[in-house]
Amino acid sequence: MKNINLNIKSTNFGDYDIPLSRDYEKSLDAILNKLIDNDYVSKKILSKDSSNKYNIYSYDFKPVNYEKTIILISGIHGNEYTPFFGVARFLELLCNENLNHNDLNYIKNKVRLIFVPCVNPWGFENDCRNNFNNVDLNRNSDYLWEEYNSPKSKKNQIYYKGESPFSEIEMKVLKNLVEDVYKENLVGVIDLHNIISVDAERIAYYPRFVDNYLTTFIETLKKFNSKENRTIFGSSISPTFSNYVCEKYKIPAICLEWKENLHGMGRDEKDMSKYVEFLGNFIIAFSKLENNTETYANTQPFNKFLIWNKTDEDGYRVLKSNNYISMDNIHYSTPLNRNYLINLNGTIKVNIKKMCTLSILPCLYQVCNKEQSYRKANENLWFEQEVKLDIGEYIIPITATINGFHTNYNEINNIKRVGNLEFLLRFKTDTINSAYIENLKINLTFIPSDKGITTEILDLSNNKALFPKDVKR
Repeated sequence: MKNINLNIKSTNFGDYDIPLSRDYEKSLDAILNKLIDNDYVSKKILSKDSSNKYNIYSYDFKPVNYEKTIILISGIHGNEYTPFFGVARFLELLCNENLNHNDLNYIKNKVRLIFVPCVNPWGFENDCRNNFNNVDLNRNSDYLWEEYNSPKSKKNQIYYKGESPFSEIEMKVLKNLVEDVYKENLVGVIDLHNIISVDAERIAYYPRFVDNYLTTFIETLKKFNSKENRTIFGSSISPTFSNYVCEKYKIPAICLEWKENLHGMGRDEKDMSKYVEFLGNFIIAFSKLENNTETYANTQPFNKFLIWNKTDEDGYRVLKSNNYISMDNIHYSTPLNRNYLINLNGTIKVNIKKMCTLSILPCLYQVCNKEQSYRKANENLWFEQEVKLDIGEYIIPITATINGFHTNYNEINNIKRVGNLEFLLRFKTDTINSAYIENLKINLTFIPSDKGITTEILDLSNNKALFPKDVKR
């Protein structure tokens, strides 16, 4: 939003029709209700709150031919007022007939924005973080609920999470809203707060261990980082609503927090202009998302770390043989959802009780992949380790690599197409009762790639290609 002149009006109490008191309905009248035209902008009562005194509203900014939907939430904590007024000022800007900004024009014409300005109206009027039942609504969702056992999450404490997930009517309302519009190409949920507990000026919280558009959010947040205005991109394991939505529905979600008085006094013109710029950049970023988090995550690298330890005193005995023998119970299989470069690196701890030559073959292959089949892995021996060992304990490194191709279904008429990636460990020795495997530590790295050949194997001693020498293309 650098190309638009932001001259946003103050939202301090008493300025520009903002009431002097924390009057909930009059605060809605000051900005949001003025935007309602029952064409592009409409208003709906979602429910009464837990006090049964106040209405919880949603405002629907709905283009005729919208392509995507974003839900904006504020006022989960009733005493955090900047998002309530700041989103309203952004939406006021969006309704400007002379809007001269490509990204904002796209949002106005193609993106449906549903805004719940105050999830906790009782807290709004009473300048209170928690709701009428003294529940911290941002701890009342079904995300790691059982695991969240902070002393402050107990009854009568500041982060009291309630009796059960979604025990509070306010959070049931949000849950139902997401369920209702989920199929309307819901591309994001943004939950907005004021910072009260972290020494920083802007924070973007995301759920830990859950797929999300992290790179997009980091790049957006970095625009606002400076020595004076520090930003934090923080993972969260609290049962917050944005965490719940991201995990449950595979929808990009984030919790954005803002520290007041960064640029002015209270919510004056300067501070509001900066807030709208901050918020607007994230809404623009969300408006450009195309896939759910699970589909997006398939384009990202990941690791599998495989561990095995002996279960008896000696460990696994390597048999004397002229041919490789697969180690019992060491087998990893996984389907691939796209093309990957797959690298294997690891170590094997062995106990040598008699002098011997130990041979190790990490067998990395793909079912029905003619050029990288199980048979080829056993024939080529590119990753074979053959070591002469004296009595003692050793840690032996192993490595392998493979081009991984998308796994297909093979049920119909027994057609053989590329199947799962498979990993085995194979051993042999030239001396009976000589080598015992004590433990394994294997790391498999999956790197998405659009290259047709992600790995080439070159024999530098003969200056020739070993793979893909016989691939027909």
